[in-house]
Amino acid sequence: MNQGLKKERSHRQVNLACQGLITRNNNAFELARHFIPKGDLLLWRLERYDRFRGEASLLEGSQKGGSYQEVGKFLIYVIPFLKAFGATEQRVAEYSTVSLSLMPGAEKFLQMLQAAYIPCFIVSSAFRPFIRSLCRLLGFEESLTYSTPLDIDEVAIDISEQEVLKDIADEILNMPFLSWRNDSAAPQCRQVFPKEHISYWQRLESILNDEIANMQIGKLLSRGLALAGKGKVAAIKDSLEKTGNPAEGVIYFGSSILDAAALSWVRAAGGLAVSFNGDRAALQSAEVAVMSGNSAILAILSDIFYHQGKEAVLDLINTWDLQHIQIQTEKLKIHPSLISELFSHEPESFPLLDLITDENLERLVEASQSCRRMTLGEVWE
Repeated sequence: MNQGLKKERSHRQVNLACQGLITRNNNAFELARHFIPKGDLLLWRLERYDRFRGEASLLEGSQKGGSYQEVGKFLIYVIPFLKAFGATEQRVAEYSTVSLSLMPGAEKFLQMLQAAYIPCFIVSSAFRPFIRSLCRLLGFEESLTYSTPLDIDEVAIDISEQEVLKDIADEILNMPFLSWRNDSAAPQCRQVFPKEHISYWQRLESILNDEIANMQIGKLLSRGLALAGKGKVAAIKDSLEKTGNPAEGVIYFGSSILDAAALSWVRAAGGLAVSFNGDRAALQSAEVAVMSGNSAILAILSDIFYHQGKEAVLDLINTWDLQHIQIQTEKLKIHPSLISELFSHEPESFPLLDLITDENLERLVEASQSCRRMTLGEVWE
């Protein structure tokens, strides 16, 4: 897919996450499960620690730049453990290639963008070898992607550190899953932990920020920034520098807490922030909710946004029903195969679109997470 950025000058563009929109894969969890015994459960505990940190920074106020800026570090925390259990960049790349699973409609959606010369950037939290494999499969230009670096071969690990990390992995696996309640009135966020979890929180802080950080392998923790939270915001800004488009010319499709900061930034800048089968954090940060088992719907929204602008998309959503969209698609520059893909299923599987309000948020969270589970299978929340 030799898309490029030169064929047609545009003031609008598409930026989107990867998991749940282009692929079904949760790259980090799949790698952890593949290389580390019970690695998915290990990473889930690291993700819970990271999620608490993100929600804690949210409770501290807006001075940190908006919602969920500080999330995604679990993607970096897991790298030393992957190294300790034998992962190399080549092995990660090989596994990423054979494990790729595309979302229905995703390939045709991206082909449509290429055919219409609509600038598109993939802004993914997945590790770079996975995104390289995806680009090779789809013929998508890697220069139009952003992802989490994985310099796992750049730092050596000796046997003693390898054994220490394996012992630490066992220790973390024996910890409970952290739980908490958010209380904006609490003077310190850690006070909202159940008492029995405070010691585990403190131990995780010590392990990740002191013990591993001070090892030789700990250099991996400082070599890269997870492409999540504020990292995704930076990626969008960089893509705008490449195109010369204004911030309000971005439609961003995201699906998880890792996209929440990007969704918030795009929305505040006047662009269109869309949650696609999103979790609660994504829905809280977006303006529009889309629920579908097929990514072809993204082609319609992208086409309308690119050619007609944000208000045209919002108008379509306000009148969204099966009969109306069939009439409207005659006016859109959408390949017939995409339209047939949307209408080839039972009416009850037709995509659901809605504007997000305080009044309908809880209903949309339930519906969106249900669709997310059906589409992606096992989803850690």
